[in-house]
Amino acid sequence: MKKLFFAVVAMLFTACTTDAFEEVSIVRPQTITVSLEDNSRIQLSEGKSIWTEGDLVTVFYRSNYPQKWQFQGQTGDTTGTLLCVDDNLPEMEPNRDDIVTVYPHNDNISLEDVSMMLELPAEQTYLKDSFGTDGTLMVSVSKDNNAKLSSVLGWVKLQLTGSGETVSSVSFKGNSHEQIAGLVTINISDLSSTMRFSSLSVEERENLPDTFKSVTLNCPEGVVLSDKATTFYIALPPQTFSNGFTVTILCEDGSKMTKSTEKSVTIKRNTILPMDSVETDFESVPNNQIWYTTEKGRALSGLNFEYQSNTYENGLGIITFENDVTAIADEAFANSDVTAVYLPKCVQTIGKSAFSYCEKLEKVNLPDALTLISESAFENCLSITKVIIPNGVTEIGDNAFYGCESITKFSLEQPVNSRAQYTVSQLKKIGNGAFCGCSKISRVCIPGSVIIIGDKAFSECITISSVAISNSVTTLGEGAFSYCSSLKEVSLEETTVNSHTNSQLQTIGSYAFYGCPYIITIHIPESVVNFGDEVFACCPGLTYFSGKFASDDRKCLVVGDKLKAFAGEGIKDYSIPTGVTEIGAGVFEENTELENLTLPYSIKNIGDYAFASSNIRNIALSGVVNIGVAAFADTKIQEIVIPRTVESIGIAAFMDCVNLKKVVFVPICKLTCLPESCFDSCYSLEEITIPDSITHLGECVLCDCYNMKKVYFESQNPPIIMTDGEEECFLGEHHENRKIYVPRKSVEKYRSAFCWRQYASDIEPYDVIE
Repeated sequence: MKKLFFAVVAMLFTACTTDAFEEVSIVRPQTITVSLEDNSRIQLSEGKSIWTEGDLVTVFYRSNYPQKWQFQGQTGDTTGTLLCVDDNLPEMEPNRDDIVTVYPHNDNISLEDVSMMLELPAEQTYLKDSFGTDGTLMVSVSKDNNAKLSSVLGWVKLQLTGSGETVSSVSFKGNSHEQIAGLVTINISDLSSTMRFSSLSVEERENLPDTFKSVTLNCPEGVVLSDKATTFYIALPPQTFSNGFTVTILCEDGSKMTKSTEKSVTIKRNTILPMDSVETDFESVPNNQIWYTTEKGRALSGLNFEYQSNTYENGLGIITFENDVTAIADEAFANSDVTAVYLPKCVQTIGKSAFSYCEKLEKVNLPDALTLISESAFENCLSITKVIIPNGVTEIGDNAFYGCESITKFSLEQPVNSRAQYTVSQLKKIGNGAFCGCSKISRVCIPGSVIIIGDKAFSECITISSVAISNSVTTLGEGAFSYCSSLKEVSLEETTVNSHTNSQLQTIGSYAFYGCPYIITIHIPESVVNFGDEVFACCPGLTYFSGKFASDDRKCLVVGDKLKAFAGEGIKDYSIPTGVTEIGAGVFEENTELENLTLPYSIKNIGDYAFASSNIRNIALSGVVNIGVAAFADTKIQEIVIPRTVESIGIAAFMDCVNLKKVVFVPICKLTCLPESCFDSCYSLEEITIPDSITHLGECVLCDCYNMKKVYFESQNPPIIMTDGEEECFLGEHHENRKIYVPRKSVEKYRSAFCWRQYASDIEPYDVIE
């Protein structure tokens, strides 16, 4: 009976669990066909609403879990399909019987029943004759995989005319403190119902920051006004502005215009409200004021200067001074959350670190009267996108725009126009690191007035593709364009109409173009007197040189009798010209093509890093006296012969030469010291004989030579280990298979010597042949 009972229970349990599983279905997203409700708008194109390839939407696929989906059609399509592109999408049990689609995609949308909560942005982006994704909000609710999106917002259409002014932003604000941005709840079952912002009293609405009471349409590239009306669309939540609204238009030069209406105006869902064309009449920043905007829509505090008043209204901060503003004080706005600054036309100097670390600062006008931009004035202003240096500026200080990684529009010379105070650039000096790390600048043209380009002035500007140095420049500083990894075209002088040049360039500093792999050709002007080390090191794309210092075959730059640069693209075997006495620092560094090099007997010195990380395999050092620091580190050399002429070897000279199998010191060697890490990490080295001329050893001379089996010392006296502590060594850790052989008569001397005691068990005698 027990067996029968348990069998029946098991059958019932199986039946119950099977029925339970059959009732649960897992949400597995499929493609969705998408279209637009009549008059709904994503983006306008000749009056037609269109999609852009790659557009993203948020989909709640029969659940309250937001998913990222992507439009699969082409740019310009009005219909298409959506495909889920969320990675690692969890399997979900359905808790809705509908599919909710929201454009554009937003990770912070939440959905509960028919209530959707999201944030309406206080900033939108201008798009010519249309509105961008941040000016559009559309929703679809469907029972099947067919979505028809409907617009949720409405738009004000402003039409402005002017005479060449460049608009940087347009702001909209209701006159009764209406909230038009921020967290909002939308009824997806009735998009025409009023959006619900947080419930606020009249007093609370008045105290709301401008980020909730105004919407700003930003024009990142600037919009130039003409006598033909230019259209600006601002998206707004449907509501009535009972006392009208105010529009503020700001220009790149700091001028502004404010227009208001007191008439009641209603914004309707999915409707464009056209306004009459307005002829602009801009008001310049008064000489005793500075205008600004902030990220939080509130007045700045903790400013490092004295002023009469500081107010923030209608989306604009105004600082008023007793007298005209001719100078911006040191650290005046440093580390603030300012997003835009509009200076009066009378400003002549910008002080040290005046705007440094204003990481949200996107726009600042540089007035025509400006003559000095001091050191670190805009250092690490990460959001600035445009810099046009006025023609009156004579000096750009050290690190003035250091780390301004978002600058895309850039000019060191202001275009001449009828309103400019100066017609020709007065710029004389570009300071050290002035534009270092401005990684989005693509082209640099140095004005004809510049004399000095400082050290690392444009270093790490990784998108610069061309550089034109004017004839006026006398000094190109150390590392001026180092690590400009996209740089292809470099002109160090201008050619006049009769094919002559009058270049004044005298000094090209060390590392000036270090690490620029795509430079192909370089012409050195005849005026150059001083040519630094490693100017073109790690430039593997160099094909030939011309002009001063170029060798007959145009592959070498030889200054005096010193080889300073090598154009080795595509060269596997090469002989250095006769008469060269020195290979400069880094000349062949990171050259991955050259394998075999013949040195003339005239070569006496090999500079630091001369062949580091190169593909060099075979080289004879006959006649060489000095080998520099890391000269052959990380190369493919398999055998090296140290001639008797060598007197010094630099630290880590052969470090990381993993293919090095044989090291030979020619008898009667003049070398007295093997320096620190000289043969460190030479994995293939199995045996080495240290000549009796060696009296000193640096730390880790032979460390991490894991396959080393035999080390012979010819000297009767143990070489001195150059270290402060006995725990430091020259051979690394003890290895059972490695032996140290010393002259038979000197075994005890070696075993008991400072820093040798730890190798006592490895030391064995051998007979020296005299």
